[in-house]
Amino acid sequence: MKPIKLVINNFGPYKGFNEVDFSSFTSNLFVISGPTGSGKTFIFDAISYALYSKTSTDRRDVESLKCIYASKEDSSYVEFTFEINKNIYFVHKEPYQEVKKRKGSGTRIVPKSGLLKINDKLIDDKIGEVDKKIKAAIGLDYSDFKMTVMVAQGQFYELINADTNKRKEIFRKILKTQYIDTFIDLIKDKYFNIKNEIINKENEIVTNMRNIEKLSDSLNEYLKEKDISYELKKD
Repeated sequence: MKPIKLVINNFGPYKGFNEVDFSSFTSNLFVISGPTGSGKTFIFDAISYALYSKTSTDRRDVESLKCIYASKEDSSYVEFTFEINKNIYFVHKEPYQEVKKRKGSGTRIVPKSGLLKINDKLIDDKIGEVDKKIKAAIGLDYSDFKMTVMVAQGQFYELINADTNKRKEIFRKILKTQYIDTFIDLIKDKYFNIKNEIINKENEIVTNMRNIEKLSDSLNEYLKEKDISYELKKD
């Protein structure tokens, strides 16, 4: 995923319209810096909310994301434009918020909403479906994304200390090596199928040999009872 543009409007500590144009950066490596409490983490919260309808930290209440300095007439939203496999994704998300009624006095509660466009074509405007389609496109769920692509301060240890199977699962998604696992599974299935066929054939041979031995014993007993020698009967 390559970020292109982030718009933050009355979201968190950011009052009014704010834009981060990642495409204007001359380097792929950049630093987001500032004093403590200046809103650095909320930039990542805005990206995380745009993608997963969740913030980058579990401590943030997703129902209280509208800027407290914004008026009831002002709407709160984030917009994130990014690129995946040469396709341009645009997502617009509005958090749960209290706004002024369109008619009369008082306020009303507006539930969270969102829409997704790919290459300027509307794909979905139901927030649940938008989240599913973005997750599928990125290839990581919220937990994996938070632990790898967007590691909040003090949370890097979660990835480092994750058990082997968890790290393996995460890096498999990042490096997109699922097809290798599929190939290995196919080889394993083929191996066990052939092995089972050989075992079945061996068991069949053993069973047949035992049946022959039983038949031979029965024949000898019969010949003895009739006082007929096998050699004579054979001639």
